[in-house]
This record gives sequence, C-alpha cells and structure tokens, in this order.
Amino acid sequence: MKSKNKRYTLFLSAFILCMFSSFASAKKHELSSMKQVMTLIEKESKSLNPKDVLVVFDIDNTLLAMNQHFGSDQWYEWQSELIKSGETKNAVGKSISELLQVLTMLYSVNSMRSTEPMVPSMIRALQSSGFRVAGLTARGPTNRDATLRELRRQKIDLAPTAFDLSHGIYKPFKMNALNNYGLGSKDIELYKLKAPRSVSYEFGLMMVAGQHKGVMLRTLLHRAKYKPKLVVFVDDKQKNVDNVDHALTQIGLPVHAVRYSKEDAYTQKFKQSSKASEIKSWKELSKTILPVVIKKSK
Repeated sequence: MKSKNKRYTLFLSAFILCMFSSFASAKKHELSSMKQVMTLIEKESKSLNPKDVLVVFDIDNTLLAMNQHFGSDQWYEWQSELIKSGETKNAVGKSISELLQVLTMLYSVNSMRSTEPMVPSMIRALQSSGFRVAGLTARGPTNRDATLRELRRQKIDLAPTAFDLSHGIYKPFKMNALNNYGLGSKDIELYKLKAPRSVSYEFGLMMVAGQHKGVMLRTLLHRAKYKPKLVVFVDDKQKNVDNVDHALTQIGLPVHAVRYSKEDAYTQKFKQSSKASEIKSWKELSKTILPVVIKKSK
C-alpha cells in the first residue's frame, strides 16, 4: 500500500510540475508573421481594456530590416564576433567602440524596408483601437535620427499612444537608488547590473544602447507610472524574448513574449555566405569613412 501511495505521489508531483512548466512556457511564442502576432494580441487582450495592454516591438529584423546585409543587424553580429575573437583581417574596426561608430555612419546612409507590407497598417490599427504601442531597440541614442527617418519612410509612427515623458538622453537608473527606477537590490546580481549607459525615449521609441531589454523596459514603465495588465513583446532574438519575459514576470506583470522569425531565412543566408560582397563594400568605403570615424573618436 505504501509503495502504491509513493508511486501515486511521485506521479502527481510530476504531473503538477509538468502543468506549471507548460503554463510558464505558454507565455513564449515563436511566430513567423505579423498576422499571427495580431491574432495573439487580439486573443489575449479580449477581456481587457486596450489602454491596459502594452505592445512593444523591436526594430531591426522585427519592424524594419536593411535592404542589404552590409550594416544590418546580422552584419553587426558577424563583425563583433570577429573583433572579440581577434580575427581583425576583415573587421571594420579594432574594437566594439570603433565598430559602433562605423555602424552609426552606415545607418545614416542605408535604407530599410518593412519586414512585411502589413506592418504600418497593423501599428495604426493597434493605436486606433487604444493599445499602447512602443518600440524598444538595442540601438543607441546617437542613431535616433536615422532610425526615426526609416520608420517614417515606411509610414510607421510610434508616437500616437506614446508615454507623455520628457525627451532627451538620460541614465535609466542609478546604482545607489535602484528603487527609484523600478528596480531592486536583488536585481544587481540577477541581471548583473553595472553603471548604465545613456538611453533615450521619444516619440514612442526607447533606445537602450545594447543593454538588458527587460531591465530597460521596467525602468520605462516605472518612469511612465504605468502598470499594464498585459504586455506583448515582439523581437527576433531569443535572448531579448527571454530577458523581457523574465524581468517582467519577476514583478508580476503578465507577458506574452514573441520571437519573430520572419527574417530568419534572410539572416541565415548571410551567416552561411562568404561575406565577399560585404568585405568588398567595406574596402570601397574604408578609404573615406574610416579616417573620419577614427578622427571623431579621438
């Protein structure tokens, strides 16, 4: 009898653990189209007032994508790997700092496309229905003008339901006063917090300079004094999906985090290529761009 009870208890424990695991993982999704994203938003917000729902989109390879690989998000990842590994033969700079300066130059001259034709109309539809819509990009504040230019070129305006906050570049938090920014002392170890880099928020777009998107979103919500009843976050990178999901659920916010996979085939094609075209493009530009970049950095 004891043996049967023990087996039953173990079975019940495993069943409950499985149920909880399924519930937790159900908040993360991998979707390959914005139509699927829209369906998810409509389904999960059905019983909520749209003003209590925050929909947050990444920019690169989520709302917009480069018309070419040179200067794209996948190009940046390749370049940063070259620099970190010491393989500088085909690198555009000797450090990540130099790479970022070159990237800023490329953002200023490159053009972008919507990842899908429906993206602009979907953003407008969400805003017209009363949803809070925001952009959250790893790009830094120095790339704001170029980013807004390309969003506007594609008729994407994140401003209509944006938080009414003061504009400009600012520090997202202070290490000695985390509670004033929607964070706590436990977050130092949990998210390996250090003195932050400057960020900016304007026209519905937060630019976080490569910092933890979950932490940055929490500071933005605290600054806006806004507590949504649901957050839908859409990003092409699994790391960002995981980070936002974790950081928001830590403070009890319901979140559906979506990894958007529409651009996967395009980025994978670049990763598997010889990069010959991009190497050639840089050689053609380096004689005019690189001296300016290095001089500016001194």
